[in-house]
Amino acid sequence: MCDREYSQSDFDQGTIRIQTPGKHCIKENIIFKPNPGSHLHPNAPGAWFPNNNNQFPGSTNQLQGGQFVLGFLTAISVEGDNVIIDLQGFEIKSSIDFCIQQRFFSIIELAQVHHGSANFNPNGVKIQNITIQNGILGLSSHYGIHSNSAKDIKMKNLIIKDFEVGGIHLNKFDHATISNVTIGPSSTDVRVTGLYSNARFALLALRALRTHFISNPPIPSITFNGGRTVSFKEIGGNLIEAMDLVFRVLIGDLTETSVINGVRVSDNPNYIAGKRLFVNTNKLPDGSTLYGIIANSDDHDGSLNIDDVRIHGLKMSVNEVPAVYFNKCLEKDDDITIQKGPFADVLDLRLAVNDTDAALIDNHSVDGNSLNDIQYIGNPLIDAQIAIAEFATGNLRFGTHIDTHLINWAKGESSFPSSCADFVCNGDIMFHTNQGITGLKVEGSYDGDVATQVRIRDLQIDDLDNQSPLVSNACGNYSGPHDGGNPRQLHLEGGMGTDCKGINLLNVDVAMMDESRIANLNSSYGDTIGFNVGEGTIVDFEAGSDMIIKDLTSASDLSEGQYDLLVEHGKSPYPNNFGVCTIKNDGKIIEDIADGKDQSYCTKGSKGYVYVDRHPVFEVNGTGNPAGFAIMCVLIACIVGYLRGIVS
Repeated sequence: MCDREYSQSDFDQGTIRIQTPGKHCIKENIIFKPNPGSHLHPNAPGAWFPNNNNQFPGSTNQLQGGQFVLGFLTAISVEGDNVIIDLQGFEIKSSIDFCIQQRFFSIIELAQVHHGSANFNPNGVKIQNITIQNGILGLSSHYGIHSNSAKDIKMKNLIIKDFEVGGIHLNKFDHATISNVTIGPSSTDVRVTGLYSNARFALLALRALRTHFISNPPIPSITFNGGRTVSFKEIGGNLIEAMDLVFRVLIGDLTETSVINGVRVSDNPNYIAGKRLFVNTNKLPDGSTLYGIIANSDDHDGSLNIDDVRIHGLKMSVNEVPAVYFNKCLEKDDDITIQKGPFADVLDLRLAVNDTDAALIDNHSVDGNSLNDIQYIGNPLIDAQIAIAEFATGNLRFGTHIDTHLINWAKGESSFPSSCADFVCNGDIMFHTNQGITGLKVEGSYDGDVATQVRIRDLQIDDLDNQSPLVSNACGNYSGPHDGGNPRQLHLEGGMGTDCKGINLLNVDVAMMDESRIANLNSSYGDTIGFNVGEGTIVDFEAGSDMIIKDLTSASDLSEGQYDLLVEHGKSPYPNNFGVCTIKNDGKIIEDIADGKDQSYCTKGSKGYVYVDRHPVFEVNGTGNPAGFAIMCVLIACIVGYLRGIVS
C-alpha cells in the first residue's frame, strides 16, 4: 500500500522532496525535464533552473546559497527517515536535453550535502532507514543513486544504467545492502564535454556581475591579445551563442548547414569555438572516474552487504587537463593555487592558444622556456573566466582564481611567464583526481582493531573498457603528488586516468561467499587489475567460495614501437605505466579453497608487481595479445599477501 504516488506531472515541477516517512510510489515511467528552456534560447536566464525560492531554496540568488543553487541536481531527494521508494517496475530518467543542460544530476539523492553549497540537510543529521526498490534508474549525467551520510540503506531489485559517473555512490555510509541489482551499461551518448557544465555555471557568475554593473555603471570592456576589444555584455553574449548553437545542433533542432541571420551555422565563429570546446566526439564519459559502485565509510563498525549484483558495460575516455599555476612567479612555497574559474572550473591553457602552441605544453617539463612565445587567442569560455577575474570583487568572484600573470598575457601586455609556470597533472576539468574505471570500490575505516565489514556474494563484473589516451607529459615523469601529480592521488602511481580495476578494497574486512566473477577488463593505454586488495584490507574466502578472474588486457592499443619510444623519452614507467594483475595484494588474504587454485599472475608494470618480462605476452588458458600487454587466466583466490597496514 502506497502512502503517496507520483506521476509525470509531479516531476514536471521539479525535484520531488520527500521529507515525511512512508512508502512513496512511482505510478508511470518518468522523464525528468523540469522548467525547460526554449530550444531557440536554451541558455536564457532561468532555463532548466528552478525559479521558486521557497520551494527550491537558492534557486533565485546564487550568492545566498541553498539546496538548489546549482539547479535541479536530482529527481528525488530523500530528506527524512523511514522512507521506501517503490518504482513499481517503472523507470525514471532525465531527458537528453536536460542531461546536456544539467551536468551534476543524479536520479535519487539521499542527501546531507551535495556538490558543495547545495545542502539538502543543513542541520547535518544522518537520514536513516531508506529503501529503494523495484525498477529502473536510467539516463543521468552523474549517478543513479547518490548518498551522503545515510544509515541503514537498502537497494534491491533495480537496474541502474546510462550514467556518466557511477551507478551507486554511498558517501560516508553506515550500514547498507545492495541486492539483486544490475548496474550498467554506462552512457555511450554523452554529447558534451565537461567544459559545457563549466560554461553553464560561468553564466551564473556573469549574470550576477552584469547585474552589479547595471546598478554601478559603466559596463566595462576588455582588450585581449591582438587588439580584440570586447565589452562585458558581448563576452556573455558570445558564450551564450556558442552554447546555444552547439546545444541545438546536438539535439537535432539545427544542422551545421542551417542558416541564421544569413550565416551558416558552420561558419559562425562562436559555433566554431563552441564545437571545439563542448562537443564530445566519442560520446563516452570524459570525467576523472567511472564506477559501478563506490562506497566509503568513516565508521569502523559499519557494514556493506553485496548480494547477487552484476556490474557491466562501463566505458570511458578521460580528458586529462594539465592545470597551470604560477607559485614560482610569486615566490610562494605554500599550497599550489591552480588557475580556475568561478565554480572550480580549471582554466585549460591548451584551449586558450592555437593547436601548434598547445602541443608545446607537453614539452614544458623538458624545456621550461618552451612557452615563452605562445599567443592567447581565447574562446568564449576562457574569455569569460578571465573577464570575471579582471572585473569581479568580493563574493562576485565566487571561487575564481586567475593570477595577473595570466590576465596580462591574455591581454597582450606581457609574454607568457614560461620559466616560472608549472603544471599539475592527473586531474580532470574540475581538478578531480583521475582514477579511471572501477567496477566496485569500497573504502572503509580501521581503528587498529576493527574495520568496516563487507560481505560479497555472487558478484559479477564484466566488460569494463577504459579507452583513455596516453597520459600528458606536461608534468614530466611524475609518480605521485610530490612531483607533479594531483595532490589527492596515490604515490607511485603516475597517471591514473588510464587504469581499469574490477574490485578495489581499502581498509575493510571482506567475506567472499559463493562464486564471484571478474572478466573482460581492458585498458587501451594503462594498467588493468582484476582484484586490488589494498592497504588495511583482509579478504576471507569462505569455505566453498570461488572467484573467477579472466580475460584481462592492458595497453591493448599500444604498439611495441610506441612503448619503446615512451621509454626512450622518459615517459614510461612514469607517468605512463602498463601492467596486468589478476590480484594485486597489499593486504591479507585468507584462503579456504581447492588445491591448485591459488595463483596470481602479474606482468611487469611500474608499481611493484611480480616482474615477469619487459614486454610479456601470456598464454594462460587462452591466447596472448602481441600488440599489447595481455593476459587470459582463471583465478580462484590468490597468494597470501602482507599483513594489514602495509602501505601500497
